[in-house]
Amino acid sequence: AYEGDEIVSADIETVELWKSQWVTEDKISLLTADDNRWSPGPVGPCGPCTEIYYWIGDTEFPWPDDNVKADDNKWLEIWNNVFMEFYRDDTGKLTKLDKQNVDTGMWFERINKVLQNKLSPYETDLFAPIIQVIEQITHQEYALFKKSILSESEQKIVNHMRIIADHIRSST
Repeated sequence: AYEGDEIVSADIETVELWKSQWVTEDKISLLTADDNRWSPGPVGPCGPCTEIYYWIGDTEFPWPDDNVKADDNKWLEIWNNVFMEFYRDDTGKLTKLDKQNVDTGMWFERINKVLQNKLSPYETDLFAPIIQVIEQITHQEYALFKKSILSESEQKIVNHMRIIADHIRSST
């Protein structure tokens, strides 16, 4: 949930709603605008978010004090709800929208990653067959992404293959 700042107060209503659904307070992270306010750009409708994360840490379950704010690299965002309640003008000023809404999105590819227990969405059955064809055509090896440290050129190969696979999957 949004932790609030000098312009927009903390989203206590969402915190209370999560708690009413048996989410313990230690698993609710209040995050800053940098991490928990969405906007399509510098000007336009925007608002605070509440996001749902799935544990992807090294242990089967998180420790009691593990949460997104403390360990953001151990959690994967799989769903979000943006409370579109403001309009930000070109000076950065926020004004309440006359018609507010909730913009929600579930990341199908990330849900697949979790369900198939893969390191990345690109290893799932959504992308793996496409990447195999890209490997054959380009004579490049995608599997190198599993190395702990990639050179800049290796990272570019992996990124380009992911972009191509994503575009091919989206266009079909």
